[in-house]
Amino acid sequence: MSSIIDSYTVVDESSVQGLNVNDNPYLREVFNYAVRNAVSSLDSYWSSEDAQKIINEYTFPYIWNNFKDIRTSLLSVLIKKATDGGYHSRVKSISEDFAKEFLENLYNEIPVDFDLSNNRLRISVIPSLFEGYDYMRELNRTSLLEDNKEIFGAWKRVAMERSNDSNVYDFLWSKIKRAKGATDLKKQLLDAAINKDALSASLIKKIAKSSPKSLKRVVVSGISRKVYEQRRLIRRMSENTLEYTADEVLALQKNVATQEELAMLFVGCDDYSVVESLMDCLSRDNLPWLMPAASGHYWLSQRLSRTLEENQS
Repeated sequence: MSSIIDSYTVVDESSVQGLNVNDNPYLREVFNYAVRNAVSSLDSYWSSEDAQKIINEYTFPYIWNNFKDIRTSLLSVLIKKATDGGYHSRVKSISEDFAKEFLENLYNEIPVDFDLSNNRLRISVIPSLFEGYDYMRELNRTSLLEDNKEIFGAWKRVAMERSNDSNVYDFLWSKIKRAKGATDLKKQLLDAAINKDALSASLIKKIAKSSPKSLKRVVVSGISRKVYEQRRLIRRMSENTLEYTADEVLALQKNVATQEELAMLFVGCDDYSVVESLMDCLSRDNLPWLMPAASGHYWLSQRLSRTLEENQS
C-alpha cells in the first residue's frame, strides 16, 4: 500500500467520530466484521442495502480514518463508482460526485516522483478524474528509468488500455527492441491501437514496408473492419438525410478513401488472410491490383474473378 494512502486522513464531521472503537476490543471486532463485509458487498454485484447503511457519505470519513487496513478496498469502491458505473450504479449511499471529490483531494496529495507505489496510485486514480489524460507525458517522464523499468511498464499498460493518442503507440513501437517475443509485443500494441482507433498512417506505412506477415494481418484486418463499419454508417446516413448533413457524409467518405489508400500499401502481400481482408475493403476500381497476390490461392482467386466479372456486367 502506498504511504500516501496510509497517511492520508480526512475531516470527519459525523456523530460516529466520538466513538473510539480502538478502546474497546469487542466493539473493534464488531466494527471490523461489519465494515469488512460491507465494503465487500459494495464492491460486488449485489451491493446490499445493509452494506449501504454501514458505508455511506456520512460514515465514510470515520471508516477511512479508523480502518487503515481496508483503505485500499474503500478506494476501489470509490474508483469504480466514479469511472465505470455498471453494477456500481446500484450503490446509492455514495454518489459519483462524492467519490470524485474524495479522489481528487487524494490525488492532489500524491507526489509526481519515481516511487513505484505512488505511480501505481496515480495510475489507479487518474481514469476516474481525467478524460483524455496525457499519458505521453508520463511515458516520456519514466522511459529513461534504467533502475526501475517497472514504473515505465505500469504507465505503458494503462496507456495501451486507455489512450487514444496515436503518438503513444508510435512511441511505444519505437521502444520495442529486436529480441525474442518482440513480434508478440508489437501485435499486442497494434491490437490496442486499433481498438482505440489510434493507429497512425506513419506506423501503418512502416508495417507495410518491412514487418512480418503476422503483423500485416493484424493491420489489414483492422483497416477492413473500420472501412466496413464506416461504409455501413454512410449508407445509414444517406438514408436519413434529415439527421445528417451532406458535409458529415462527405467527411466520412473521405475517411474511407484515406483508409483504402493505406490498405493499398499491402496489395503486394500474398498472405491468404491479408488478401481476403483486402478483398473485403477495397473498392471496385482497386480490386484488380489484388490479382497477382490472389493468384496463389485458388479459392480467393476464383472469388476475386467472380467479383470482377459481376462488376463489369
